[in-house]
Amino acid sequence: MFRKKFLPIEYATGTKSSLRGAIFKVFRYIKTSGLSRTISKINGTYHLKSSVGFSGSYWDNNKQKSKNKKNSVAIIGCGYYAYANIAHYLYKENSGFLRCTLDVNAPRARSLCEKYKGYYATTDFQVILDDPLIKLVYISTKHSFHADYAIKCIEAGKDVHIEKPHVMNKKELERLAQATIKHRNVKVFLGFNRPKSDLFKRLLSQLDNYSGSLMINWFLVGHYLEADHWYFDGEEGGRVLGNLCHWTDATLNLIGIDKAFPLEINPTFINDSSSDFVVTITFNDLSTAVFSFSAKGWVSTGIIESLRIQKGDCVASIESFDKLTVDAKNFKKVWKNMFRDHGHKNNILNSFRNSMSEDGVGEPSEYIINTARLYLAVDSAISTGKKILLDKA
Repeated sequence: MFRKKFLPIEYATGTKSSLRGAIFKVFRYIKTSGLSRTISKINGTYHLKSSVGFSGSYWDNNKQKSKNKKNSVAIIGCGYYAYANIAHYLYKENSGFLRCTLDVNAPRARSLCEKYKGYYATTDFQVILDDPLIKLVYISTKHSFHADYAIKCIEAGKDVHIEKPHVMNKKELERLAQATIKHRNVKVFLGFNRPKSDLFKRLLSQLDNYSGSLMINWFLVGHYLEADHWYFDGEEGGRVLGNLCHWTDATLNLIGIDKAFPLEINPTFINDSSSDFVVTITFNDLSTAVFSFSAKGWVSTGIIESLRIQKGDCVASIESFDKLTVDAKNFKKVWKNMFRDHGHKNNILNSFRNSMSEDGVGEPSEYIINTARLYLAVDSAISTGKKILLDKA
């Protein structure tokens, strides 16, 4: 019964495109992400087509057995993101990081395990729980399985990095909160990347020099998804829990939990669209954030993220996380990255480094709880079209 519950593990990404479109996408990736990341992304798409699996529920990577490395990381959900991001960055940090991969799709579990030199691949979640050498588990399955996997790993004494969203509803949040409180020695990390990006951290340091409330505006254009994409399955949370939670979390980091609550959420209804919405949040310190999210069709530059913010005499902006502009009284400066940096690398490695360090720390329970309460409340406001008042937990 238990194992059947956890079988549906997969991670699909992207939409169908012509060869011409694929070539254009490759050149766009090279320009925005660099050659190494582009190669990793291309390999990730081939990884999804892996066909060589294994019989039974367990596969030994005998090539690694004799190397006697202290591999201590498991990856649950071996789709595109796990292959091209999580494993990619961890391998560059420490080539001996991987102990185990898990996916119901045996070829994907084996492919990721072989590529990144893990010890074994499995389709049985219980194997991970019973392995005393696994210290940290990255969870990158479909959204609806994140919380259940995380709670079971926490109860087994393993640190967890939970990709967004970490919970899908209030009941899951209560269970996760109880697990973190009961097992305080276990470190929990979340897959919200933007606050870990260098430009975002620089923005925060600049805003600290000014006083007053913030006026925040996010203009967001996401990938167009077909109506049958798994994001729109009833249990997977749609675009708010799948996408917008990134920016509600980033905004909470800008405001600060102590200043944010109680807050008021006001949605704008847009033609019954599942991928287009406008939301305004007014925070306790009178800061205001407006989120305009659209995914009407193909966009040549990929995801567009445009942040405009004012605090006192400071006006700042971040464009697609490759350029930060700060325009203040008697001061103006621009920081430009060579490539886009959404914080994926910093966030993935932050979890690894803090888990492996005796002095490392996980995310505070207060943050884990309140960032989830915020995106769940925004989702409720959009789905009902009604204003929501939200107190601090």
